[in-house]
Amino acid sequence: MTPRYTVFFIILFSSGCIELINSCSCASDITLEKSFAAATHVFTGKAIRTKPGSTKDDYQITFEVDKLFKGSVPPNGHIIVSTPYESAACGVPISAGQNWQVWTTGTDGSLKVLACGRSTSETTRDMNFLNQHYIPRSAANLHSSSTYRCQYSLIITIVSSFVFLEYRLFSFNR
Repeated sequence: MTPRYTVFFIILFSSGCIELINSCSCASDITLEKSFAAATHVFTGKAIRTKPGSTKDDYQITFEVDKLFKGSVPPNGHIIVSTPYESAACGVPISAGQNWQVWTTGTDGSLKVLACGRSTSETTRDMNFLNQHYIPRSAANLHSSSTYRCQYSLIITIVSSFVFLEYRLFSFNR
């Protein structure tokens, strides 16, 4: 076999043996403002639970939200995100019990945290920007307004019922 064919066959057969290499490469010139605009959710919170994700390559982290700067939070105050296990696939190593500043991409139900984003365990990083431009809401105020409307409606119904009963009892005793 000639050297030219030998090199060809070595390349051909070795390429089949090499698994596709994932590497996480990030653009470094993205401004804080552009990162904020691109994020779907920005919040600080504590990772309270981790579990395997919907694929074998990722895992899910449940955060108890402390301060919300962008996006929305369900009434229970928790946001679930996913990230790849491997750092080579841009995964972020988050463990339960850690406090994080989280910047997500994706949509509700499929939020992602990637190494190329601004998520960090340094919860004070970028806070000057966030506090200057965006007012954080405390965890107590994270519930949706529809939850409060429902609670107020229930209170009004109960009070109205008592007033009606009081009126009926008062007019009956006359």
